[in-house]
Amino acid sequence: MRYFVVGYFGYKNTGDDDLLRQTLTLLLSVDSDAQITIGMGPNNPIKESKTFKFIDRFSVSQLIKSIQACDIVIFGGGSLFQDHTSLKSLIYYTAIIALSRFHRRKIVLLGHGFSPPRTRIGHLMLQYCINSATAVTCRDLESTQLATRISRNLHLHTASDLAIYSRTVSIHSHYSDRIAVSARPYHSITLAPLAHAISTYKTRMIGISLQEPDDRIATSALGLPTEQITSLNHSFPHLPLGWTPPKMVVAMRYHACIWAALNGIPFIAIAYDAKVAAIATELGQLCVDLRFTQPIESISNGIIELDDNIEHYRQSLMKSMPKLQDRSKLHASILTPCIT
Repeated sequence: MRYFVVGYFGYKNTGDDDLLRQTLTLLLSVDSDAQITIGMGPNNPIKESKTFKFIDRFSVSQLIKSIQACDIVIFGGGSLFQDHTSLKSLIYYTAIIALSRFHRRKIVLLGHGFSPPRTRIGHLMLQYCINSATAVTCRDLESTQLATRISRNLHLHTASDLAIYSRTVSIHSHYSDRIAVSARPYHSITLAPLAHAISTYKTRMIGISLQEPDDRIATSALGLPTEQITSLNHSFPHLPLGWTPPKMVVAMRYHACIWAALNGIPFIAIAYDAKVAAIATELGQLCVDLRFTQPIESISNGIIELDDNIEHYRQSLMKSMPKLQDRSKLHASILTPCIT
């Protein structure tokens, strides 16, 4: 069958580009003859082949032709349908949903996270998009519950983030005493607890970047030298070449939490929205929620707690990850009936 894959791809965001790779892996696992067209940004992480071709995601004519030429439109994971960062983004994806409906194409949302819209128009667009889908797999229970409350779609399923699909947890024989920190641009005043933790544990800290150059700049601004920051863009979900796994991860990025979990590394989630808090809760890890006022020592105290009870939090990962891995199989079982 012919597929048109839509997402926030090609912007040097490690998590989103991995979602693309995982979406393609999933499609080919259920349809080995798949012909796939992908809406792409300026930095293509995938090579063109007989199976994959790419269009400019902002070319209206190419979008229309791709929808007309496909059998199914696939939205490949993440937090696409939200108005928190920008209403323009939600308008863009809603327009693709509307075009797909106009051309009577099946619409499948895979591994999506939903959060309460901030605006009335955002609420109506999210409701329209979910109602329009043939099937929806959500990455967590909170997203499924929200989608159930605001839509009439009866084909909603709680699965997992696509980054977990078909992957196993890497067990390492040795961990260093290092602390890997993943920071992203955010309000500098709110990030005071993270800056305090970096200054307190600077000799143990190494930085990881999931979006260049934004994360590198943000982490440097908090006090970690740029030469101590490594991009995960070419290694995710594995460790960068030559690395000994760090003892723990302090993570603002959602997919930094996923990266830690897939490598058996306990983490402290620095939550700036619901998705980061949700993955920490689901995996039994510590969370410092920046949506609420935090003492400046909050993250530093979390590091002490993790240091003192590292084996407990590692075992929490080992017990919780199999549940997510099992739920990740739902992506394939839900998608298969849509293509037959």
